[in-house]
Amino acid sequence: NFYDKINYLPEYIRGYIGGLIESQKKLYGYNIVKTLLDDRIVSEVGKYVSAPLGEGYKAGLRELLADMINAKITSDERISMLGKVSEMYRLTLCTGSDKRLMANAKHMGYVSYEEDMPKIFRDSAININITLRSIESGIPLRALDIMGAGGFLLSNYQPELAEYFEDGKEVVVFGSEEDLLEKIGYYLEHDELRCEIAYNGWKKVQEQFGYEYVVGQILKIALEN
Repeated sequence: NFYDKINYLPEYIRGYIGGLIESQKKLYGYNIVKTLLDDRIVSEVGKYVSAPLGEGYKAGLRELLADMINAKITSDERISMLGKVSEMYRLTLCTGSDKRLMANAKHMGYVSYEEDMPKIFRDSAININITLRSIESGIPLRALDIMGAGGFLLSNYQPELAEYFEDGKEVVVFGSEEDLLEKIGYYLEHDELRCEIAYNGWKKVQEQFGYEYVVGQILKIALEN
């Protein structure tokens, strides 16, 4: 979260960006940050922030600032949402982040994504996915990894996730903090339904997202064209 490290920006710039952050937090499935970054604000930020990227790097200050703001939004959302979850339910985190941010959670620290996480995904009652806000399209890899390991996935809304997976049958999607908490409670009380959804998600991933199937589809499209 690099945005908090440039807290020396003038009040009027931080006020503008703060309003943008709060507006984006209320929207799922569509990103407005880069579109609403005013040219004047970007230019003003450039007076206070140096970003020497080197030759060949095509992104400009607007893109870097947008990514920085999106990371800040994601950080705030995760702290707020997971904090509320930890107050109501048993929450385990696998992260190297500061434990003081989530005092009520159980902290496991970093674990191996290749060796340990598949078992954690499979054995957890509910796996929560809160997508990085800069990911505007596509299905987050974490979502496929959770379902591919046989885990139950509760994710924020992403257009492609809703396009390829049926909400309530193969995955469960939440649209707000309140919706997240309500659905956690509901699915913790309905073990059979939760396991059925996890199985359906696993089956869909095996059938349509395995390497052999996907590579076959890519080659088929390439040969047809």
